[in-house]
Amino acid sequence: MYNRKAFKREAKQYMRESKPHYMLVALVYILLTTGLSYLITALTGGGTALTGTLSVFLNILVSLFAMVMSVGFANYALCLSRGQTAGVGSLFDAFSYAGRSIGMNILVFIYTFLWTLLCMAGFSVIGGLLLEFVVDALPAVGWSLLVVLYIALIVALIAITLRYAMAPFALAEHPDDGAGEAIRRSVRMMRGYKRKLFVLQLSFIGWALLMALIVLAVMGVGVFVSGTAWMIESLLLTGDGWMDIYTVVESVLEQILIWIVVAEVICLPLTMWFSVYMQTTMARFYNFVGGYDYHQYMNESVFEENQQPVSVAAPEQPAALDEAVEEPEKEPEKEPVAPVSCKPYYTSVVPKEDSEEELEEMLEAIEEEEEN
Repeated sequence: MYNRKAFKREAKQYMRESKPHYMLVALVYILLTTGLSYLITALTGGGTALTGTLSVFLNILVSLFAMVMSVGFANYALCLSRGQTAGVGSLFDAFSYAGRSIGMNILVFIYTFLWTLLCMAGFSVIGGLLLEFVVDALPAVGWSLLVVLYIALIVALIAITLRYAMAPFALAEHPDDGAGEAIRRSVRMMRGYKRKLFVLQLSFIGWALLMALIVLAVMGVGVFVSGTAWMIESLLLTGDGWMDIYTVVESVLEQILIWIVVAEVICLPLTMWFSVYMQTTMARFYNFVGGYDYHQYMNESVFEENQQPVSVAAPEQPAALDEAVEEPEKEPEKEPVAPVSCKPYYTSVVPKEDSEEELEEMLEAIEEEEEN
């Protein structure tokens, strides 16, 4: 049975029992994705054409690398949600099928873009017809229909995103099936479960807002301190702060990246915890819609604690049942009875030696029955 709160509780329990600690895995993942992106931006921040070309090339490589790492992170969360061995090495398992990981992410982007384009085109056509024929004649009805149409567009765009949400987990579990099959499996799984997944993701909005507020607060304080320092310096050196306001603004803009990095570092512990928490909960959801929970229930916990679960491939009978079931006793073999004459007739009653007359009468009666 689907239970959103139970999924989140189980995700926290798996995180507490993880070895190595999940914070180490999250730190490696964030440094190799977000951290590497910041590093490339800082190193290629010059204004020359060569630096710009190198920046584009390196950013493409980092983006492809991040695609593979995202599938590796899904693989880690999937192993963690199933109580299996999961560590830093689980992040790099996806590099054995890196091409399929990149292909899956590119296909998801293409499908999402095309469906979004189709929805936007339909919204534009229907909205234009409403503006042309309904809004002028019936303004209240026309604008109400436009609002409903806009809400329907938002719902459609969310549904498009959700139908591919299980693709990384499907590829991590079945890498040999390929990127296309992972996407198709995600689409099949999400039929009838999009609303549940949307509510599940929406339940994390509090933590997301908290991290955003921390980052904005640190950036705001940093920009304020930087701007104030430059204005004070300008006033002391030139005596005219109004003439140097553009210098102050330019300096603040140059330091925005630095303050973003500072804010991310301050928020890093919460980000590491939240990323693993949400991804593991998503993996628990995948286990539910993919049927993993059902198979585990059918193969486990129906016996005593110290007994092994039944294997699907080669089921074994528990020892307790072996002792309870007794083999039926074999019936003693009957000794063959020799025929009393050359006729094909057998009887279980062996005649006595002194009953020859009775035997002859019996044989005659049998012959008469056969003739009739």
